[in-house]
Order: sequence, then C-alpha cells, then structure tokens
Amino acid sequence: MKAVAQGMEKIRKLLGNNAIKITSWLRVPKLNQMIGGSKTSAHCDGYAIDFTCSNFGSIYDICNKISSSDLKYDQLIFEYGNSGWVHISFDPKMRRQDLTILNSSKIYKLGILTREQYEQV
Repeated sequence: MKAVAQGMEKIRKLLGNNAIKITSWLRVPKLNQMIGGSKTSAHCDGYAIDFTCSNFGSIYDICNKISSSDLKYDQLIFEYGNSGWVHISFDPKMRRQDLTILNSSKIYKLGILTREQYEQV
C-alpha cells in the first residue's frame, strides 16, 4: 500500500497539486462481492484506487493527463456516467493498460474513449 500511496502522490503532482478525493481503495472480499466487484479486482490486494479530482477537471481530463504522462501504472479505467471515477492500479504487472467502462453494461473497451467514440459504441 505504501507504493500505491507514493503513486497517488505522483498523480496529485501531475494534476497540479490539487486535492484528490479517494472513493475506494482496499476492499475486503466480502465488501468487494457486495458491490459487484471483480473477483480478481486489484482493490482486494490494495493495489487499486478509485478517485476524482474536481479542481483539475473532468474524469476524462484526468484520464487523458495520466495516460499521456510517463507515470508507471498497471491499469487506468475511465468510467462515463453520473458517478464517474478514475480507477488506477499500481499492481506490479505495470502493463499501462487504458480502458473505458461502458457504465450500463459493465463492458470494457481498450483505450480512453472520447465522448464521440463512447456514443458510437
């Protein structure tokens, strides 16, 4: 979890030193199951964090900033919708995998989709 906290500090700096609101970090298996999380979720190992940073910009802006940086991460997920969030994982795999989740269907698409791309899916 220390490495994840250090990664989030890098993200805070990347986002102009703005405050970050963390909405999910470590999840015990029972909680993860109750909220419908993946059985292989990096949250269960403390590697993943869901967050927002409203003083920086939109969820899309945050994802684009992280994706275009040289920051090392395993997975970055952009979620469209009313309860949008950024999911980032610092799992040791460090794949730099960018995904967009289609909120209503829980289908994941590769890349950080623009609004136009999202609406075409």
